This record gives sequence, C-alpha cells and structure tokens, in this order.
Amino acid sequence: MANLFIIGNGFDIAHNLKTSYNDFYNYLKKKFPDADENRIILPTGNMMPDGGIEYNEVETVSLLLFLISDAENWGDKWSDVENSLGNFNFSYCFDDLPEFFDKEGDRDYQYEYYNNEDRSSHLVTPILEITDHFSDWISLIYTYPKQDFKKLIDNKNDLFLTFNYTLTLENLYDAKNVCHIHGRQCEKILFGHGNYKDFHSQDSIPIFRCRKQRSTYS
Repeated sequence: MANLFIIGNGFDIAHNLKTSYNDFYNYLKKKFPDADENRIILPTGNMMPDGGIEYNEVETVSLLLFLISDAENWGDKWSDVENSLGNFNFSYCFDDLPEFFDKEGDRDYQYEYYNNEDRSSHLVTPILEITDHFSDWISLIYTYPKQDFKKLIDNKNDLFLTFNYTLTLENLYDAKNVCHIHGRQCEKILFGHGNYKDFHSQDSIPIFRCRKQRSTYS
C-alpha cells in the first residue's frame, strides 16, 4: 500500500537548503548591493519602443525591500513574507503628493484623485516583480539526499504532497508521484497572499488596488 507524505519547508531546511524568507532577503541584498531599503524610492519608468514601461531594477528592489521590511515590523529577519505582501503600507508612496485647492480655496479632491491614480499605476508592475525575483532565487537552490529518508520511501509508489517549490524530491529521491500545490522550480509558481482589498487615503481617495492574480498570488 502506498504512503502519503505531506512535505513543508522544514523538509528542505533539514537538507541544509537556504530556503527561509530571510535567505530570500539575503539573496536580494547580494544580487542588488546598491538597493536602499531604508527609505521610499519610487522606481523610475522608461518608455520602451513597444509602448511598454521598463522600471529601474535597483529602484524596484529598493521599494520592495522597504515595504516588506516595514510590513515585517523591521525585525531582525524576514519571517512571513507572503502574508506581509498583503499588508504593505502604501501611504508612504503618496506622502510627497501635495494637496490642491480650487479658485475658491476648497480642496480639489478630483485633481488629487487623478494624481493618486497616476502614482498607483506606476506601482503595480514594480510590486508584482517580487514573484520574478522569488522564482529566480528558488531556481538556484540545490542539495544532496539524506540516506535515512531514502530508505523510508518507495519512490515509485508513494505519494507526495509538497508546499515547496524546490525539486528536492524529484532530483534527490527520484520520486514519481509529486504534487507541488504552489508550483515548482523553473516553472510558473503561486507566491503571495489572499488579502484582496482596496487601499484608501484618509479622505477616501483610492490610491492603490491590490488585484489578485492567480498566476502571481496564491
């Protein structure tokens, strides 16, 4: 009779894999040494020949590092990044936008609305790039088998349900029946949160809509 193994990140950590969220932080810091996580940096967008906008990668990572670290309460280590993605304080990104007043001296919320919408539109793509960076990091991870686990399993008949993105089971143990519920290395992955909500300023001006996309967020 086949056995069912449910695998989590502890399995990869037991193989000495650097797969914690803080390892992801260290990867970003090493790959982008010029990124500044200590202040809000709004990525500069450049119009491409095809009409799309390409954002400065170092500035994008700087923004992600700041927002994630802030959502993680500036602790010593990142510990819950996927949930933190749903708790970004986007108000930092709008603090520099001025208030506007009409000729009568009344607050011109309509003008501010358009300013906020324009700023929001330039945040969506940089924020979603977190998945690309996470996928690139995952693709670099590899390790060696543990003999005691190898003796425990029937790699052809046992069933494996894994929350991990890594191919540890396939590459090290030649496991045949593996279900990666969040995706796997070098393929499309599901990474993120289920916090689907609108963000508003204190004056109820919409400033950012967090859209749930199954190709990006789980």
